[in-house]
Formats: sequence, structure tokens, C-alpha cells
Amino acid sequence: MNNKVLLPKAIYKTLNKNYHIYNQYIIRIEKRDECIAYLREKGIGCEIYYPVPFHKQECFSFLGYDEDEFPVSNNAARDSIALPIYPELTSEQIQYVVDCINEFVQMKK
Repeated sequence: MNNKVLLPKAIYKTLNKNYHIYNQYIIRIEKRDECIAYLREKGIGCEIYYPVPFHKQECFSFLGYDEDEFPVSNNAARDSIALPIYPELTSEQIQYVVDCINEFVQMKK
């Protein structure tokens, strides 16, 4: 990953007036597990929703995929964090999350 933090792209926003409302707000970040620990220390809830890529899940093992056939999926599973997102989040709370992520990235330079 060349960037320190990758944000979701609003790919549908330019197509029409209806676009993604994000029931999960997923970012990708280097040193994900350290970042999760840091955010939790700061009182910010975050989760890993998809820790195992589909091709590595037991229910798909019969397909016979090699462990490294899907490097993008492997990387996404390794680097992704779900951040808080819900209608009641205030601008101040959102800014706090952003500031804490920025602090973490600066510490890990």
C-alpha cells in the first residue's frame, strides 16, 4: 500500500444523485492492528468485519484456490478497519476520529 490511509471512493456520486450511504465506513491503513489498539485507547470503537478473504474461508475450500491467488483480497483483509458511522455522529466526533487517525499515522512515520 503506497498511501498511509486509503478512504472509500464515492464512485456512485458522479453517476446520479443517489449514492452510497455507508452502513460501514471502511478504511485501509498500514499497521492496522496497532491502529485499532490506538483508536480503542482513545475511546473510538472500530472493528474488522472481514478478517478472512472468501478464497481462504473453509466453506469455499472445495474450489481449490491457492492461498495467494487473490492478493488484493488478502491485502484488504489485512489492512481494513471499520470506523464508526451512524446518523447521530456529531461533526466534533467525526473530527476526533480523523484527528486520532492522523496522530497515529504521524507517530508511525
